Amino acid sequence: MNPAAEAFRNAVKLRPNDPIPHLRLALLLDQQGERAVARPIYEQVLKIEPDNAVALNNVAYMMAEGGEDLDQALALAQRAKQKLPENLDVADTLAGSTSRRTSATTPFRSTTTCWPSSPIDPPSAITWHGALPEGRPGAGQEGA
Repeated sequence: MNPAAEAFRNAVKLRPNDPIPHLRLALLLDQQGERAVARPIYEQVLKIEPDNAVALNNVAYMMAEGGEDLDQALALAQRAKQKLPENLDVADTLAGSTSRRTSATTPFRSTTTCWPSSPIDPPSAITWHGALPEGRPGAGQEGA
């Protein structure tokens, strides 16, 4: 077992009502590719702290990627965007959630506002996950 994950699991046991150890554990597992294990932990973070923007964003992303309850995924992504309006990861999740639920033009319109504040130069280096819904020309390609 990963020592860091074990340490965070112990912290969760010691502080079950503290969202921070839960979030750190979920982020670590997510980063290690264990999304199926991380997701219920993110959801636990949201039970403890319903407006946690990172958990909102990551659950929304997982839902949109899985094509499940796209209305709920979009609602979570919108809440995350309200909490972190300048965050590019959140803008990316919102774009992906929107594109899977609506037409392909909406996410580009909604995400172009974050480009001027982007530290990435040129903005075309940003890749938007799911910028076009499946079945449309260009679906699954990197955004320009």
